[in-house]
Amino acid sequence: KLLSVLPAHPDAKVTIRQFGLEKFHTLHTSGHITIETYLRILALDTLPPDCEKIIYLDSDLVVVSALDDLWEIDLSGHALAAVLDPYAEDRPRALGMPRSASYVNAGVLLINVKRWRERDLAARVLAYAEREGSRLLCHDQDAINAVLHEQILTLPFRWNCQARMFRKSDSLIGPNRAAVLAATGDPAIIHYTTGRKPWMFTEFMPKRALYRHYLAMTAWRDAPPARRSLFHLPEALFNGAAYALGSSQNFHLFLRTSKVGRVLARSERLVRRLGWNPRPRVLPPVGGSGR
Repeated sequence: KLLSVLPAHPDAKVTIRQFGLEKFHTLHTSGHITIETYLRILALDTLPPDCEKIIYLDSDLVVVSALDDLWEIDLSGHALAAVLDPYAEDRPRALGMPRSASYVNAGVLLINVKRWRERDLAARVLAYAEREGSRLLCHDQDAINAVLHEQILTLPFRWNCQARMFRKSDSLIGPNRAAVLAATGDPAIIHYTTGRKPWMFTEFMPKRALYRHYLAMTAWRDAPPARRSLFHLPEALFNGAAYALGSSQNFHLFLRTSKVGRVLARSERLVRRLGWNPRPRVLPPVGGSGR
């Protein structure tokens, strides 16, 4: 499917590399974060010897502006360039980083491959990740920041605008506020962070329609949203109402933090213990397609 998109983009070239992850099974994973998150580090070893710099992009984002200016940034003296993560202000202290150190989001990276090779940085980051294990709440992102914080060049927020930045109710305080607001007015990359993704029937977020717009240009244009079933309909209705009201509440948070939610969660677990596991019934597509 990926290769079928190429005829529409004659200036693009795709190389698919198979990569075995069996020997890395000890690296920490949790929730929606799987072992593949470490590929942004491991895959550097598969690059051609003459490759000295790359732009790494997560798969849960859309690019809405040319990346030329990002590519031209001078990385001399830095291992990589990335955008601050304003939602992870507690991580530097938790990782024992210096108070003045910056903590970046690893979803968009301009990587100095030459420097990584010369200083064997991939091995250092992976060794740290394996040693620290479950202490790394943000997995490889924590490891990258903890090991390389002195070698990271910070970029403007427009190069990694997290989708939740577009909500006024989720606005930031302190020194980042003005910079974030400026970036949301002229974003280059929009990143759908957290476990709530725009391809899920149950989730609502800013720029969700933009994701569907770009999806329609790909070979996956008719793919139905994940979790689209009657079983997940209450969750979708709850999340949709909360989003419309400007609330940061979501169904799973409601189940964990409210008395009614905890009763519902316990009831569901009891039903499953009794052996009744409802099979989700898929809802009909909206408008006759999965778009």
